[in-house]
Amino acid sequence: MAPFLVIIGWILSAQNLYMRCVIQTDSRRNNEMVQQSQLSLREMAYAEKSKYLNVECNAGNKPRALIAGCTLCDFIVYVDTDAVWTGISGVFDATSNLINSSQVSILAGIDYPETMKVTRSEHKSGFYPGLFNNGILALRCTKITRDILEQWRWLLERLHEDQRALQEMAEPQSVFHANIKYDFMTLGVYSKYIHHFPGAYKNQFKYTRHSKFMAPRQTIRCPTL
Repeated sequence: MAPFLVIIGWILSAQNLYMRCVIQTDSRRNNEMVQQSQLSLREMAYAEKSKYLNVECNAGNKPRALIAGCTLCDFIVYVDTDAVWTGISGVFDATSNLINSSQVSILAGIDYPETMKVTRSEHKSGFYPGLFNNGILALRCTKITRDILEQWRWLLERLHEDQRALQEMAEPQSVFHANIKYDFMTLGVYSKYIHHFPGAYKNQFKYTRHSKFMAPRQTIRCPTL
């Protein structure tokens, strides 16, 4: 009986490798920061027993990258190429617990105070209505999530700014208000799992090797929708 259970465990483990995916895009120039970010996130993917997918979409096509990812994965952690793994494992368990307990479809993280200050000052102009950063996202690929991604893609093509478009969709009057949330420790700029260096903070970018093991890189094309 024991060998049978071991085999079942292997099968479930193999399935889990495919269900969980770390996704990045070719959204920036292939410079040293991008290369180091990709190496670091491949380390994280290996530690998390997940797939590492690089989707050939640019920065303006983040929803398309996630739509493509949801054709292969059940649960995704998306990370911009200006971020690195901290060496602490557990981001999939932490984010899935938050998503399952609050019935959220897309989970983001809080932004830096300086950025939030600018955001609040720009509320009159209405450019950034929310306080979260979408450079690190977690999502479960359910039907409602796919609906959100499709409407995010549609709105992005008209607003031309992915973070603004997603923040608009999280506003109280939006039908998706309950499905898009952010937290403060798991994702975002204060994540315990991923160091993110957005915008003016890129000069602080630093890559530290945490493991000699890396998940294989799998590249998929950006979908044409």
